[in-house]
Amino acid sequence: MLPIFCLFSLAVICTLQFPPLNQPVLAAYVVVFLLAALLAWRHAPLRLPLLAALAGVLYCHTLAMQRIGAVLPIEREQQDLALVVDIIGLPVDRGRYWRSEARVVGDDGGQRLQLSWYGEAVPGPCQRWQITARLKRPHGLANPGAFDYAGYLLERGITARGYVREAVLLSQHNNCLADLRQRWH
Repeated sequence: MLPIFCLFSLAVICTLQFPPLNQPVLAAYVVVFLLAALLAWRHAPLRLPLLAALAGVLYCHTLAMQRIGAVLPIEREQQDLALVVDIIGLPVDRGRYWRSEARVVGDDGGQRLQLSWYGEAVPGPCQRWQITARLKRPHGLANPGAFDYAGYLLERGITARGYVREAVLLSQHNNCLADLRQRWH
């Protein structure tokens, strides 16, 4: 059982070295693995390792597609969206604006956003705000060797970036970890 787990893990690690696969490339991988499994079907010792490797590739690809699928839909980009958000983490003063991470509450619950706050409203940790925001999907440079900012945001679970146009403070939670961190600094 341990060698099977090791092959599954090795397939996951190898798959993580490449960008997420689009559907045609994944289909080609599946066909190649299945053909190899069929050719090795007569050799029982090879059957299970090949299926374990295929399961590792499919597992990794499924998780990647779920993460990419959670990104803001294109039709909601550059529109004013009314959202209720909880500020998570500590806001950062960038001079002209504040930057914070927020989690959407409600129908779109669970989405993490990176928000820029201009004007008078200053977000604090553990606050709940009703905001009107204009969001866009994460994107970065496509140059080889350049820092992949979109990938960085996806790794952190941030599904959209944007700025706050209007904000109304709804409530303050005094017993969260980020609030305690801010009090110590």
